[in-house]
Amino acid sequence: MDRPPATMALDGWQTLPAGPHTGALIAACVEATEDLLGQAIDRSRSRLGKRPNLDRPYRSADQIAKSAVRGLFRIDPRSRSLATSSARELRRLFGDDGAKFYMAPPYAYVHLPDDLVAANDMHRDDYEQEKSEFFVSWTPLNSCDHGPIELVPRTHRGYSLNRLRWALHLRGLPTWISPRPSITPHPTIGESLSWAAKTYHAGTLNQSTTTHVALNTKIRDRLIPYEPNRVLAKTVEPAEATRISMSGSEHTDALIDLIEALDDLVYSEPTLLDQPTDLFHAVKSLLGSVVPEHASHAGLSFSLTIAGMRMPDMDPVSPAWNFAATLLAPEYLWSFERLLHWVQRTNPSQLETVARLVLDQHPFQQVALVIHDSTDIRLPRNLISGLPVADWST
Repeated sequence: MDRPPATMALDGWQTLPAGPHTGALIAACVEATEDLLGQAIDRSRSRLGKRPNLDRPYRSADQIAKSAVRGLFRIDPRSRSLATSSARELRRLFGDDGAKFYMAPPYAYVHLPDDLVAANDMHRDDYEQEKSEFFVSWTPLNSCDHGPIELVPRTHRGYSLNRLRWALHLRGLPTWISPRPSITPHPTIGESLSWAAKTYHAGTLNQSTTTHVALNTKIRDRLIPYEPNRVLAKTVEPAEATRISMSGSEHTDALIDLIEALDDLVYSEPTLLDQPTDLFHAVKSLLGSVVPEHASHAGLSFSLTIAGMRMPDMDPVSPAWNFAATLLAPEYLWSFERLLHWVQRTNPSQLETVARLVLDQHPFQQVALVIHDSTDIRLPRNLISGLPVADWST
């Protein structure tokens, strides 16, 4: 006997078919995937070589190309339009009709074949300290026969027995009764997976021979930390432009040029690592001379942050990458959080100065919240709430 389709209310996830409008946007993003991915990989391999970097795999040509593509999808009007359409559908189906919802910019996933970086442990997307309505959609942009997402049904409810069993299981503690098994859906192009942010899920290893690309969209009934936000309107916004002004090759060139310039800066002036404020000013000056005028600061910031997430803390250029990503745009503030932790370890006397320098550069609530939540610096709550929200719709 076939099991009934999963539902958000009961199972914490659900497959959504594409409507006519969303289907056309998915088709446009599928075309963009073939275009941008091919350009980024070709350009990155031509500059960095095809062979993997075994000592520093995060610097391999394909990993840099992957970061470039993810930055491009962050800003491409086609992916932004699809994300907005997906977000509106999430809200219509699952959100409280009277609540004000925010959405983050599109967050693309690029799973290379046998890429261990793309596989991750079972986790939840929600923020433990806050109760909120928080939903995610995941839309494949090419074939995903390997089942890229693993989900654990019925772990989204606050007092779910299966959620308790999985929490114990993931901590290596006895559960007495085996938790409900996970499932691996296989959505086709034109469908989307959606899940509640409290649902346990993981990215699986791509054991196929092709690169897989998907677009992730998040909505929440309060501010989404670390990222620019847009208030999700109930009505349809005007259609955006059909494509960005920068090609995949140009964006990849700009990213590699920036990485090489940051490397040269640190290796030619290693004493900068002893004085975070000096490094701040050196990186800020470098950005003015290296980043092309027509480049998207948000796209480059996101690409550099994603590339730097795989870099170990002991790599000497890590702080320079994080400074550059943070100063370019408040696009994904994981880089800023990691930067503050580095300053705390290396020169804590300069922590507040660095925090204030960045907040002066980007005076937004999201930046202030990272400072407040990641350090012992206690910014007044009325100061934080009085700042504008970094908004990606403008």
